[in-house]
Amino acid sequence: MGLTLLVVTNTGKNSTGPAPKDDLKFRKVYQMSREAVLTIRETEEKAARIRREAAELAKKQMADARRQGEADCERAEAETRAEIRDKLAGVRQQAAELLERSAAEAGARADEISAAAGSRIAMAEDIIIRELVEKCR
Repeated sequence: MGLTLLVVTNTGKNSTGPAPKDDLKFRKVYQMSREAVLTIRETEEKAARIRREAAELAKKQMADARRQGEADCERAEAETRAEIRDKLAGVRQQAAELLERSAAEAGARADEISAAAGSRIAMAEDIIIRELVEKCR
């Protein structure tokens, strides 16, 4: 930001040039004004630099946070997939055991039914033969 220094001389006329050299008071005011302008300019430049640095830092921190967030997300996803894989393997194992147990129980029940039916078959054969014999007489 450029500043133009406006100096009012003791004659009441406006001047944009340096203060009159013969008037010590105006030279001091001019010097103080010039120093103030330089200080303001330096402060503005420093503030602009600080804003630029803050913007760069914020941009870097955002990029770092984004990278860290993506890495955390990928890690969590991998952990979740591993947990699900382990649980699924456990469920499959339980299902296989249940199927095996159920098949064994069904086989045992079938053997019981078959054994019960076997003894009744002999009895049924005897009854059928008797009835045939009685009809034939």
